[in-house]
Amino acid sequence: MSAKKPFTLPSFKSPSIPTTNELKEVIYRFQPRGKKQTDAQRLYATHDVLFLLGPAGTGKTFLALALALGDILNKASPRKSALVLRPHIECGPSMGFRKGTTEEKMLPFTKPITDNLAKIAFNLPPTAVKIEAPEFSRGLSYESQVIILDESQNIPYTQFKMLITRLGTNSKLIITGDPLQCDLPRPSCPDPDYDTDLDFIADRLEPIKGVSVVEFDAKDAVHRHPLLPSLLKAIT
Repeated sequence: MSAKKPFTLPSFKSPSIPTTNELKEVIYRFQPRGKKQTDAQRLYATHDVLFLLGPAGTGKTFLALALALGDILNKASPRKSALVLRPHIECGPSMGFRKGTTEEKMLPFTKPITDNLAKIAFNLPPTAVKIEAPEFSRGLSYESQVIILDESQNIPYTQFKMLITRLGTNSKLIITGDPLQCDLPRPSCPDPDYDTDLDFIADRLEPIKGVSVVEFDAKDAVHRHPLLPSLLKAIT
């Protein structure tokens, strides 16, 4: 059986933003919004594993992609591409069987990634960022890449262990997630005192040199309606 091909993003081109040489120059635009995003940008430069944890609307996925793109577009960086591993777990009742190829079945889960990429960079090379399901990672080693584990509150403990051990030479790992939006039925980590496997993993890894955790809260919301902080505070 042939190996499954990872989903590859298309180039992003925008006629409203002119560039030289027929849009062959990559346009990258990102400025951190707020203290927490600024802290994350600073910590990413000095740490190989970075957790971005917090509620919806705080820009975790956007920030992770921006940090990864800024890294791989830097000619002096040893990292030349980014890989996004995103679990395909639905929120609420399942929509059932989906027809099509692996890539077509993953499209609903990859749309948040492609939407955010379009806001950060234009005319990316097709191989700059790839999106895969975490299940396809066993036995692989990701070298000279930025690995993003997105929506990691929906990654179970045993899969977490497998994914962390995929980190290869010259690679960095960004883990995003919101423990309050976990769709897994129950944690499977060794410590029953934790509500989610993500909380357990973050707590156990944070003391290690080279690992950092940035925790956002409702007041750090930057990409949603201005009412969002008040709404989140009322229901959490």
